[in-house]
Amino acid sequence: MDVSFHNDRPARAMETRAAVWHGDYSFPPQPTPAQAERTDWVSAGADWYEEAAVNGQLQIYPDTYRRYPAGGTSHLEYFGPVQRPRLNGQWRPVRTGDTLLGIVPGWGDSGVGHVGTTFGDAGVSNKVTLYQGDTVVRASDTDTIGSPRFPLVLPPEELRYRLVSANSRAAWKHTYSTSTRTEWGFTSGRTAGGTSAYPALVQLDYTVTGLDTTGKDGRHADLTVTPSHLPGGPDSGTIRKVSVDVSYDDGATWHHAVLRPPTGAGRLG
Repeated sequence: MDVSFHNDRPARAMETRAAVWHGDYSFPPQPTPAQAERTDWVSAGADWYEEAAVNGQLQIYPDTYRRYPAGGTSHLEYFGPVQRPRLNGQWRPVRTGDTLLGIVPGWGDSGVGHVGTTFGDAGVSNKVTLYQGDTVVRASDTDTIGSPRFPLVLPPEELRYRLVSANSRAAWKHTYSTSTRTEWGFTSGRTAGGTSAYPALVQLDYTVTGLDTTGKDGRHADLTVTPSHLPGGPDSGTIRKVSVDVSYDDGATWHHAVLRPPTGAGRLG
């Protein structure tokens, strides 16, 4: 298995890979450079739990356990671009009755299904806002929108909402994704009989080819954008359209990119 660590600058990272046994795992994190390329050999046919962190800055968590096929080469990547808000099956909002709870992590990395949190990083700004129309339902100066201590109670009727995650590195020095803003639109109403439901929040994964260990690419590169539904939530079927705009001047101007669509993704050069 090829393992890549693409932090934008040298740092000390910690990594966990543990075999899952009867639904449990236990293995202490091991130190690794935050900029590195490595080849590992793992047992096929077993479930593995994997996560990594840049000390005091960024924690990357997976969507689920991973199982590697025998006789092939797989790839695992941490810390690379494009970093942005990303939810997965473990980290996402959930509605029970009239109450909405959830964390919206703002710093997912280049790994498919990876979410990224910034626990312990006092220099970063993470904000989440829920709108109903143009009305602010709740604005949070953290990545949490509703919690057991401060529950977010919504009207029982089915309404259209807009969830906005705005994040800035502020004092956290980094070359890329200095600030991000992601919006999801969804419809939600009271769930019946104490049951829970997950809002339909489509996710986007970004793969950039040819990155070096600093997360930097050459003059020409392919960017693949892959949309997906969160597991266990509503599924609209085929996601029919992906559009990408690209900025070369830190967001001052934007250019519409022409996509070359392979199966299940949008690809541009």
